[in-house]
Amino acid sequence: MGLYAMSLFRFGCCFNFGKFQKAPVGKTLDFVGLLLFIASTSCIIVGFSFVGSRGWIATSTLSLIVVGSGLLISTGVHEVRTTSDALFPHAMFNSFNIIILLIVGFLQNVASNSGTFYLALYYQTVNVSISTLRAGVMLLPYSLGSSLAPMPVAWLVGAIQTRTHNTVGQKWVISSGLLIATTGFALLCLLGENTQGIMQSFLGGFGLGMLTHTPYQALTSALSPKELAAGTGAFFLVRFTGATVGLGCLSYQCVSLLN
Repeated sequence: MGLYAMSLFRFGCCFNFGKFQKAPVGKTLDFVGLLLFIASTSCIIVGFSFVGSRGWIATSTLSLIVVGSGLLISTGVHEVRTTSDALFPHAMFNSFNIIILLIVGFLQNVASNSGTFYLALYYQTVNVSISTLRAGVMLLPYSLGSSLAPMPVAWLVGAIQTRTHNTVGQKWVISSGLLIATTGFALLCLLGENTQGIMQSFLGGFGLGMLTHTPYQALTSALSPKELAAGTGAFFLVRFTGATVGLGCLSYQCVSLLN
């Protein structure tokens, strides 16, 4: 805490606050879009959190998801037409490639968080003699695959981009990551009581690791510098929403299979 306070004090002393001027935030910020987006994402997240305990056909689950989806569409329409400072860059709605990148980021976190949470639970469920510690050890190939992949992938993308000066490297890495992750998770669906699933989980994790940073790199290349801050916030908000949605959907599936 003392080191943190000293660093913060030093950082503050280096700033010349006289250069900053008060900006008319209340006149430029899109408060309507902000409220719509908060309401829509809240309804969707709460709705998917009800899936595990109440199921898909429950009135509370369906109503929240439907209302949240409608509000999210309304938010997109409002952001395109607003004259205020939009929460999301207009380029994100006008470019099909950016929409694909957002979908990839969403699905990557759906699979990543769900696999991390439920693979260990699956190992303990199919074989009650497996302890919690051993289930965590069996999860290591999945975790190591997703952790080791980003570093060589970043080197590869950087080398290709240096030679070609375009985003062809990101496109090939994203396509390969989707293919490897899909193959790994498809093989995980074939796990039985007597199979370890080491190679399957490593493939799934490695494919997800390839998709950890590469979509964001491609997104930054597609946005202008003034749109980069808002685009970064939108990308990671979509990604972390995918984590909640994935846990909600997989919890219902897991409970259904156990029952």
